[in-house]
Amino acid sequence: MLHRLFEEGFRIMALPSTMNVNNSRDTLERLRENRAKENPMLAWFGDNLPDSGLYPARDVAFYWDKFQDESGAFVSCNFRAVYRPIRDLPSDDPRRCELSAFVQGWFCTFGNDVAGWMVSPGLNPERVFGSLFGERFVDEEERGRVLVEVGRVQECEWARRMLPAFLRESGAYDVVDPESGEDRILETVENAEDLDLALEVLERISERRNFR
Repeated sequence: MLHRLFEEGFRIMALPSTMNVNNSRDTLERLRENRAKENPMLAWFGDNLPDSGLYPARDVAFYWDKFQDESGAFVSCNFRAVYRPIRDLPSDDPRRCELSAFVQGWFCTFGNDVAGWMVSPGLNPERVFGSLFGERFVDEEERGRVLVEVGRVQECEWARRMLPAFLRESGAYDVVDPESGEDRILETVENAEDLDLALEVLERISERRNFR
């Protein structure tokens, strides 16, 4: 697995020691909280985003964690699309250090921190999704998170179209409407607000199945 990831060009930032994932939910929860920190680039350049709140593919890097369980198999979690318009920051801008501190600690990354992203064949979000989605994840929520986060990329309408069906097949048929507070079916996913709702649905699925 690790050899194949290197072949495909993923940057492996670090790998933790072997752990029993099933007995380390507290560790995974702490990691989840840490990975949910606010991306400082959104505060600096969020006004440049379209009204949909989606990220241009050229400005995205994907980050995720990977653990090795007692059987030797790798499992993934905490996948996130990070808005990273690094070209807008001069090389001597001190905010680059803040950005580095934000992404530090994730075990794997692939995106516009790789030379040739969105230019060379295969260096695109579809490559990331295709390589990861069939792998083993900590739970179903984490697998669905890959689809949600890739859906945050403006050009990845295909991912947003897939989400409602994925949620229904996973056992969720409705979401809470943020305005009315009532349940409604998530039939379409078009913007960042819809994607945030989809994450809430995934969390409900995870809680109902006692994954955590």
